[in-house]
Amino acid sequence: MSGTRFRVFVKPNALDWARLGMVVAKRVEPKAVRRNQAKRLIRECFRTGQTLLGANDFVVQLRVPLDSRTAKIAAREELNQLFEKAKSCRG
Repeated sequence: MSGTRFRVFVKPNALDWARLGMVVAKRVEPKAVRRNQAKRLIRECFRTGQTLLGANDFVVQLRVPLDSRTAKIAAREELNQLFEKAKSCRG
């Protein structure tokens, strides 16, 4: 599944819980501080909905830089929608 800021890959796993992988490329976000902020945002969105995501592996890829605070708020909403969409497709 793809949005404007993120791409989410989903694959069922043999465990009883969801797992997360992240791709935040240096080419997309050159500053280490912003890469780490993006990873924290992804982890937080995953953590809040982890129990509802089922037994799936999720890999989230950042597609564009997250520049401003409003972009981060919109990114959080987009990521939650992508997780919800992924859950309904696979789970």
